[in-house]
Formats: sequence, C-alpha cells, structure tokens
Amino acid sequence: MVIKQYLKKWNTQFSIVMNGPEALDLVKREQFDLILMEFQMPIIDGYTATREIRKLRLPSQDIPILALTALRSIKVN
Repeated sequence: MVIKQYLKKWNTQFSIVMNGPEALDLVKREQFDLILMEFQMPIIDGYTATREIRKLRLPSQDIPILALTALRSIKVN
C-alpha cells in the first residue's frame, strides 16, 4: 500500500496483481519498464515468478525486477 501511494503521487502508470500466475500473465501481455515483485505472493511466490519471467523469450526477459517484502527491499537479477 505504501508503494502504491508513492506511485500515485509520482503520477506513474502501474498495474497490481494479487498472485504469481497473474504477474506472469500480465508480463506476457503488456510491456513494463520496471517490475516491483512481492516475494511472499500466494500460489506462485515472487522468487519463482521472477525465474519464470527470466525464462520468457520476450522483451520482458530483461526488465529490471526489484524484490519487495513487508520487511525490506532487495534487488534480484
């Protein structure tokens, strides 16, 4: 929710999904400049979703992905 408020304040366009499969589906359908990945998502966690995004043969394969958790942020390549 905090990140969402910042993104709104900065007038950015963004999409929010509720789980890993939704994230994978959205990345396959749309282009993004950056992905903020919550690593504690249901169904498929953020670690697995990130690995699957990197396997795709799409421009999304090279998108920077920043890992987020409720406790801290880390960068994942």
